[in-house]
Amino acid sequence: MREKILWQRLIQIYIILIPFLSAFAVSPLLPLPLLFISSIFLILFGKFIDSKIFWLRDDIDIFVIIALGVGTMIFSWQYLGQKNINHLAAISVSIFFFYFVVRVLLQCLDSFQGLSRAFVFSLFIVSGFVIFEFIASNYFNIHVPSIIPYSFPPDAPDALIFGTFIRPRGLAEEAGFMSMFYELALPMSFIYLKNLPFLAIAYYAMVALPSFLLLGSGAGVASFLMAIIIVCLINIKQKWFLYILLFLCLAIMVVLSFEAGRLYFHQVVGRRLEFFLFDPMQQTASTARIRTEVYFKMFNLFLAAPWGIGWGTASQIYSEGWEYSGIVLDKPSFISFYSEILIASGFLGLLFFMKFIYKKIVKLIYIKTIEAQLVLISLISICLHYLFISNYWMPMLWFSLAMTDVLIRRRKKENKLKCKPII
Repeated sequence: MREKILWQRLIQIYIILIPFLSAFAVSPLLPLPLLFISSIFLILFGKFIDSKIFWLRDDIDIFVIIALGVGTMIFSWQYLGQKNINHLAAISVSIFFFYFVVRVLLQCLDSFQGLSRAFVFSLFIVSGFVIFEFIASNYFNIHVPSIIPYSFPPDAPDALIFGTFIRPRGLAEEAGFMSMFYELALPMSFIYLKNLPFLAIAYYAMVALPSFLLLGSGAGVASFLMAIIIVCLINIKQKWFLYILLFLCLAIMVVLSFEAGRLYFHQVVGRRLEFFLFDPMQQTASTARIRTEVYFKMFNLFLAAPWGIGWGTASQIYSEGWEYSGIVLDKPSFISFYSEILIASGFLGLLFFMKFIYKKIVKLIYIKTIEAQLVLISLISICLHYLFISNYWMPMLWFSLAMTDVLIRRRKKENKLKCKPII
């Protein structure tokens, strides 16, 4: 019993540390979440290895994706270098600790109330810090990265919103990365909040939601709204999801009826949509133009090497200023996790990854508990957001996948008990 309580406390501490993606990092390669979870694994090595949930049959897809990225390096051996080792280590270490190890810890939970309470506490801390950073940066000319140690240089350029206000980074290198924690934590927090009085939920929302919007992440806001709408449509026969969908649509209409709401939507979401709607010369947002150009380079590189070129090879080519089949890269990454897999492991690797994610989502859809549907919102939102960022070494996606596995495994056990004959 004491051991189970200890493991529950460990996962709660880990949840509180998840948003520390760059702040107070020991080094750029060792942020606090990775430092904590890897230390726990080394201390309790035997118990993790003996766990029945440490390795699952569906994990073979992940191993195939990594192996394909290693195997395709032979097709571009002349471009290999240090970046290959870095990226292979990053994907392997992230999946091992943030997915496999965390999954074992989650399996020890008797209920998700303690886990959700930790998310509430963690999100409250992050939200307070985001609001503080926004006020300090824009009204008191305080450069927070020069005060608090981050894993990136303190003179890193600030991103703006409305062309005037400095976007808060939170505890990450970029605001968009920080928004992914909100996409994970907001649904997970509701498992605990749903049992509290309405006023308590309202007060919490008055802190968490504005800070999420202050990050100015168009991909984060759009992905989160889309995820809620998708889950509501999947469960439309249940009246509560219908009410949520109607309320969400009404809230969006009310917000867009105000000039400030329309301006925020245009600045944060609308200008990013130009990426899909217009060619680079017609786009007004510089980020949209950059993303379009990067995707064109990615597509050309895919056509030149549909089998993939290996983990980190594109980054190595960029750092050395080389060409690949006449293609000169302008950035070390392709601003999308799916693009990174496509270029590293080829079309086959991307298919395995999409199959891996699809199976998780489908199995989660059929678990009609509130916990499962909230995890589904987080998982879909983060997967959509990864269309626009490529930082697979962050823990949010892997945590939601680990939660999915735990829920699926518990449902299987419940079904077996129901089907067990009574003697």
